[in-house]
Amino acid sequence: MKEKEKESKLLVTVNEAATMLNISPHTIYNRLQAGADFPFPAEVIRIGRAIRFRKEDILTMADGRTPMVGDGG
Repeated sequence: MKEKEKESKLLVTVNEAATMLNISPHTIYNRLQAGADFPFPAEVIRIGRAIRFRKEDILTMADGRTPMVGDGG
């Protein structure tokens, strides 16, 4: 398997992250804005203009080990 293919399986898009977290992509984009009241807790990886997250970070959030402050829960 090529290195780039291997790495791409470790990253998820905003839409994929939103689906995994059961929130809307709009919520993620809002929390990525500078000065957001409740910043998105996962590290952003930019590839050109594209936004990606580490799949491991999103799975950790989905498991509840990383709280999403201000998510009402």
